[in-house]
Amino acid sequence: MRAYDIIDKKKNNIPLSPAEILYIVDGYISGEIQDYQMSAFLMAVYFNGMSFRELYSFTECMRISGEIFDLSKVHGKKIDKHSTGGVGDKTTLVVAPLVAACGGKVAKMSGRGLGFTGGTIDKLEAIPGFKTDISEEKFIKILNTIGVSVMGQTKNIVPADKKIYALRDVTATVDSIPLIASSVMSKKLASGSDKIVLEVTVGSGAFMKDLEQARILARTMVDIGKTFNKQTIAILTNMDTPLGNAVGNNLEVVEAIEVLNGGGPEDVKELCKVLAECMIEDDITKLYQNALKDSLTDGFEINSSEFSLESLGISTEINYFDSLKKSTINYSDSDEPAFIDENDLEMAYERAVSNYESNTKNDADDSDMIDMEIADNSILTGGANYDDDETLNLGSDLLSATSTLSDSTNESNDDSSSSNVEGGSIWDKITSGEALKVFAKMVELQGGDPDYIYHPEKFEKAPIIHEVISENEGYITSMDTELCGKCAGVLGAGREFLHSEIDPKAGIIFKKKTGDFVTKGDVLMELHTSDEDKLDNALELVPDIYKFGVIPPEKKPVVLGIVE
Repeated sequence: MRAYDIIDKKKNNIPLSPAEILYIVDGYISGEIQDYQMSAFLMAVYFNGMSFRELYSFTECMRISGEIFDLSKVHGKKIDKHSTGGVGDKTTLVVAPLVAACGGKVAKMSGRGLGFTGGTIDKLEAIPGFKTDISEEKFIKILNTIGVSVMGQTKNIVPADKKIYALRDVTATVDSIPLIASSVMSKKLASGSDKIVLEVTVGSGAFMKDLEQARILARTMVDIGKTFNKQTIAILTNMDTPLGNAVGNNLEVVEAIEVLNGGGPEDVKELCKVLAECMIEDDITKLYQNALKDSLTDGFEINSSEFSLESLGISTEINYFDSLKKSTINYSDSDEPAFIDENDLEMAYERAVSNYESNTKNDADDSDMIDMEIADNSILTGGANYDDDETLNLGSDLLSATSTLSDSTNESNDDSSSSNVEGGSIWDKITSGEALKVFAKMVELQGGDPDYIYHPEKFEKAPIIHEVISENEGYITSMDTELCGKCAGVLGAGREFLHSEIDPKAGIIFKKKTGDFVTKGDVLMELHTSDEDKLDNALELVPDIYKFGVIPPEKKPVVLGIVE
């Protein structure tokens, strides 16, 4: 087997076997396959996409390239949350302690931010004394004590992805849906949680600018999670405006504390409610009912007397991904990787196909059966949606059969029962102050000063705070949210390179956002920084952030959809 032959096959859109995928991933990690060869392979994937077999194998090979985190000593159901990122995204700081206060176990491993602002780790480390480089033993102990802990991602988790992503970053192959999905999910699957909740941001301040492309990415990641018998759900969220009013590390922690105290911006509260519901509730029907009952979104309408998934816009069509992966193999709970060589990798895929065929053979008419050759070779590209022949309308018998399979898979885990909060709504944990206490306790157990959580005015403020005054009058019709993020980064809130220093005091407080009416002289935003030169550079970007008009823009919901 040679790298040249694998690259040539992928270039010509000939599907690769699991053994070939394993060869190129392992070869690149070992140094046998060079950067220029892997670059060529990634570019071929960028243009030709991946079949399900390839995507399955590629994700698994990266997942087992390092340590598989063992959370078996954590009592109860382990839940992980991941966001594709955005401007002002501080939801983890609210949702993690909120879900823990409701009885969930939020095991969160995060990385540092690169770009607009710091990541969750950087935000938490803005709290004096807070440590994220804790041991696995301490991480598990804190989880069992209060139900939530956030630690830095270890170097041994999915090293293949680290090396491959660094290459993607310099070869213009980052924006490939199969490569994004396998990168995110290999890390989530190696982290050991039972349930994975994904927030896929969409809009001018997100990586995914287009809703349809974001929906494909969400669908792909959910499908991968289900392949590995993990409960997986994705929420599509609006990032055409910054989330909340604060962008920057200290500033976002303070805003998160405001929300945990029952205040804060409405868009942050709305999104956190939906995310918490998705993390706690396992029944999709109840999830939507709760969302509607609490008026969480403007995007879903329903006649409560005629409730059905179809009335919510949830398709009952079965995609071949769903049908196949709901009957896939169960993974071992041992510390050994599920796959150890190319034969095991090949056999696992074949077992998934065999199980699918045997489970549906007697339940479906001939017209309902999926052509497995088509399923094997269907291409998931980085551009177009699934072709019409890739999404199949299956009969009601088969729908029932696959639903039963999915239910039995979920029930196989002793800790898979829903962690519904009893005696009230999830938000009661905010109004009662319980979620804030959990957050403060996590800070204390990880070396931080909990007094900052109860008295956020203690956070150090930037020495330079500049007000941007409006020279226009009218409605703000839109904002360039990506430019908002770049402006915050220029002020010192983000890092250009991985080892760049972050100024935790730097950032932006938005006083006016899309939809607001502005008169001349109103303050649009405050720029916080420690450096006059950085302020001058940021001010050059400000004039292009806001667009004004005489007619108010149509209001967009924060939550655009849920993929389950």
